[in-house]
Amino acid sequence: MLRTTLTFTITSFYFISGLAYPVDTTKFKSFQSLEQAGLIESQIYGTGGYSGNCFRASFVNNTTDSAFIWIEAGRRIFSDDTTIQDIFIAHHEMLALAPEAQDSVNIFGFCCQATFGAPYGNSTFKSGEMAPKTWVELAEYLHLNEFPTSAIQSAVWVFSDNKPMSSISDGDPELIAPLKKKVAKLLGIEVPWYTVGLKKIPNQLSSDIVTKIEGLIDFYVSSNGIISILIKDQNGQIVSRPIKEEAHGPGEYTFELKQYVEGWKKGSYTVYVIQDYQYPIKKKIFKI
Repeated sequence: MLRTTLTFTITSFYFISGLAYPVDTTKFKSFQSLEQAGLIESQIYGTGGYSGNCFRASFVNNTTDSAFIWIEAGRRIFSDDTTIQDIFIAHHEMLALAPEAQDSVNIFGFCCQATFGAPYGNSTFKSGEMAPKTWVELAEYLHLNEFPTSAIQSAVWVFSDNKPMSSISDGDPELIAPLKKKVAKLLGIEVPWYTVGLKKIPNQLSSDIVTKIEGLIDFYVSSNGIISILIKDQNGQIVSRPIKEEAHGPGEYTFELKQYVEGWKKGSYTVYVIQDYQYPIKKKIFKI
């Protein structure tokens, strides 16, 4: 009952005050600072998995006063096993502990070293440190907005491992559109029109090898004609012909590009929509 009341109060504080953190920081203090002062003890461990509610933090209050503990969204906790990924915390968590009491709370976190191994059950972590500003802004956004964990994980790797923003994907593009828009804003770039698929490698959660490009291309045909769609590399060489030739009448069309690109050289590629074998009526650029 107490924790339910605290959660309501904290949420109200955010909307009333308009602070960046939805936390009453006059009352709740970072667990790291409380631990460094000797007021509490903590243990952070994995429960199995690498994305979402797969982590837990246990606390002991060493004092005769109540302890108000804050686990910050935007904190990066360090793995004790150097072969296991560190974890980026994406939700704020608060816990009120009575004097000399102990309790635990789930942590909503994501791996942030893509080439390292996934945490196993009972993997242990240190309190770590706050991540860079843009990471923290992402975490604050995730605390208030719900998205599929797979899309969030991809977004985290964009910041931590320089994965392409086009790797953020899900079965429902509209559902994750706000997340992609937020990431693009934090990075100062436009939202890519396409998504990339990354090759799965044994013993590695993610790779840098692009295997496919997917995206929608809208185009308008003003008169009857033959439409071709081809892809050229940055040297102007044709590398694929998704549509060799199809008759189209006047109107608006959408082409769904699904192009396998594993083995293609890194660089920029241009998709051309061509009418009557010579007139480019639309072009789109993607990178791998």
